[in-house]
Amino acid sequence: MTVKFFVRADEPDRKALQALFDNLPLLQKHKDLILSDSRYYNICIPGSGVFALYIPTFTLCLGELLTLWEKTDWKQGDIYFYVITGSPLSGSNSSGYWSPKKGFACKYTPTFGKQLRAAISLRRTGSPVYEQGPMEVDTQKITASDISIFDMIDELKHL
Repeated sequence: MTVKFFVRADEPDRKALQALFDNLPLLQKHKDLILSDSRYYNICIPGSGVFALYIPTFTLCLGELLTLWEKTDWKQGDIYFYVITGSPLSGSNSSGYWSPKKGFACKYTPTFGKQLRAAISLRRTGSPVYEQGPMEVDTQKITASDISIFDMIDELKHL
């Protein structure tokens, strides 16, 4: 008999995720503003995040996603990962991504360990750059913004 354990990701907010990707050029244009203003940086994107066995799970905020896409394997070609799920010990995973060609989909990613370490490092230190070797996996909670991705997009369109 084989027993398999899985971590279930938060239910994705498809409307929020679709708004994020539909407006990606606008968000990238205003990336510096988003990364410097906690009201924008800390916008919670339900369904995005890190959901791995043996590690405290956490939802990623907008600023973290933009940073991970710019500086790590969370972006691979035209694929933008927004959630990683799996086991760091077995290497099995099924991570959610969006691409202009395929829309929303899931796939195994051989860079799961790197993605996991980058996200934890970013949450713990403010930088996705991590040192090799054992890593502290506890992450701090962030205070979610009081505005939604929809509110922010409306504000950015009027800048």
